[in-house]
Amino acid sequence: MSTHEQLALLGGLRTILQEDTSLFHWPIVTAEDEQAILAGKLR
Repeated sequence: MSTHEQLALLGGLRTILQEDTSLFHWPIVTAEDEQAILAGKLR
């Protein structure tokens, strides 16, 4: 038995129903990155 579902792009149901606006907030800088910059290890 095979089922065929339409892509959300083409009008099907979305898989992810909730958007996380912070997910792709740029720049992504971690505490480790910040410490390396402050210590002069990244140039």
